[in-house]
Parts: sequence; C-alpha cells; structure tokens
Amino acid sequence: MTSKPEIILIIRIANIDERVRLSKNVHYFTSRDYGLELWKKKGTHKSIYNEKDICKTYNSKGIEYILWMTGLFFRLLFRKRKKLVFVSGYESALMVYLVSLIRGGAYIYDNPDNFYQSKQLPKLLKKLVFWIDCRIINRARITVVPDHSRIPGYNIDHDRFLVIKNFPSLVDYKKSEALGLKKTHKLVLYTNGWLVPTRGLNMMSEFIGKLEDGLDLEIKITGKKEGLGENILGSKYVNYLGVVDATTSLAHYYTSDVILTFYDPALEINRKASPNKWGDALVTKTVPILNSEIETTGNYFPEGGYFAIKYNDADALHQLTMDLYNDKTLLENKQKELKQNPIYFWEDQMDKLPLSNAKK
Repeated sequence: MTSKPEIILIIRIANIDERVRLSKNVHYFTSRDYGLELWKKKGTHKSIYNEKDICKTYNSKGIEYILWMTGLFFRLLFRKRKKLVFVSGYESALMVYLVSLIRGGAYIYDNPDNFYQSKQLPKLLKKLVFWIDCRIINRARITVVPDHSRIPGYNIDHDRFLVIKNFPSLVDYKKSEALGLKKTHKLVLYTNGWLVPTRGLNMMSEFIGKLEDGLDLEIKITGKKEGLGENILGSKYVNYLGVVDATTSLAHYYTSDVILTFYDPALEINRKASPNKWGDALVTKTVPILNSEIETTGNYFPEGGYFAIKYNDADALHQLTMDLYNDKTLLENKQKELKQNPIYFWEDQMDKLPLSNAKK
C-alpha cells in the first residue's frame, strides 16, 4: 500500500477564508488525511492548521513581494524533510522552481491565473515571464489550471496539465443546502467576491442608479465593501451582507434568480475567465448574467443557460433586469438550459492529482 505524502501548501495570502480556492484545497488535504503544512503570510485569524508564516502584510506590495520571495527561497532551501510541495501563484512557484534546481524535490504547480495574462506588461517582459512560466511548468510534477484556455498554446506537453474547474466542494454544497435560506423578493440579483472596476463595479453603480422606485427587487452583495461607494451601498435595493464564508456565499445562490459575473475584457486573463461563480451557478441552478466578450463560456455552459451583454453596458443590464422582472418565462427557459450542463465537485476533481505515484 502506498503511503500518503506529507504536503507543504504554499500561497501568498494571510487568511485562509480570503481565497475560496485555498479554503477548498486546505479542507481537501485535511479531509483526506494528508499531513499538511500551510506556508503563508501572517494572518489575523486563530491558527487551526500547521501554519508557517513567511512574512507579514505590507502596505508596499513591492517590499512585500521581495520579503516573501526571499523568505520563501531560504525556507525551502534549508527545510530538513522532503515533502511534496503544492504551490499556488507565479511568484511563489518561481522560488520553488529555483530551489528544486539546487536540491531537487517534487512540486505541483497550482496556477489559477496565468501571471503573464493577468497584467498589462510590456511585450518583452511578458515574453520573459511566459518563458519562465514554461520552465516552472516543465519541471513540475503536474500543473493545475481551471480551464483548458489557461494552457499555453505551444512548447508545452498538455499531459503535464490537470484541469480542475472552479466548482464548489461537495461538503460546502451540502452545508449550504442545509442552511435553508428563503427568497423574500420577486426578483433577486446576486454578486459576490471581488467587486472592483475590472469586475463590473462602475457598471453596477450606473445600473443601480437607473432603477426606478417601487420595484420588488433585491440586489444581494457579499464580499469586502471597500470601493463600493454610496450609490451602491445607499440604494434601497441593495442588501450588503458583508464578508461571508464559502458555505454561506453558496447558500445565497438558492435564494437568487441570477448571479452577476462581469470581467473587463481589456485584460487577457478576463477574456479567459473561469470564475468560482460559474461552478456555483451550475450546481445551484442559478442563471448567470455575464459579459459577451468572455471566450470561455462554452467550456462551462455548452448547453447554454446564461444571459450575455456587453461589458460596461449599464443600459443593457437595466433593460435585461426589467425584462426578467416583467416576464418570468425568460428566466424559466434559461433555467431549463442550465440544467443540461455537466457539473463536478472539487473533491472528485482533486482525487485525480498524482500525489504519490508520479515520478519526482
């Protein structure tokens, strides 16, 4: 019988619940009885896992990056026992890769967002970052991505990738159903997570300002409130619910008619979006409204089941909302389509990882 390896999970984040993907990974490894160390930034929560702080959070991201990467490099270089490293994020994976050249050791590269696609970099710098990323991928045991669109188009063996789509965990799914939240308005719109200018913030603000009085309408928002502005938070239609955990966030889908998911297509990574919201929408049968410039909708919704409008088109969002408010059959037809799409759960996908039987 093959013994389970001990795992070091590395990510530059302070608190586990700030990142849904991290929370799902931590719970997966602990539920499967893997020995787990979590290397991260110093957080504010009470530690319940075997956590190692690499550095604290700094106001200057430049300083933080330098201290994180330096601290991580030497912690990896002088660690005593060989363990399987599961590393998330380009800057952390680069340090793992460099140390592996010196002292060996296996690692899995969790790459939810290609760094060279996430930033608007000068052309030559983007090529350099991409070249380094390919080196990291080629040395990894395997690289985890959320969609086939994140796999580089050349010079890479596609067998070195495992696609794990951003669906919720079965545990969170069952817990969210058990919460039994109730719908209280005729039409409920929902958005969660990171609501910033590159994810439809300005569009949302303008849309809310167009809503007429007297509607039996609710717009639920979960996540950080910084930057939302008085036009959003002060609206009679907005129900701001604060920062919630993954289970509660998922539970609010059941009491919502649509989930709003907008991504600025000016960023390459946004045109190849693969958000948790889509997986959540599919398992809860909540119809998404998304922007039409996204190229990956067919990978999650091959049978349809969503509404698409142009990014930053607040007028189109207002018109669609009023159409849904006045004609329930529009939503019912999309719900029928949505139910035809395949669904997955996080644990079933993670079980495909070669944690103990791949070559180092």
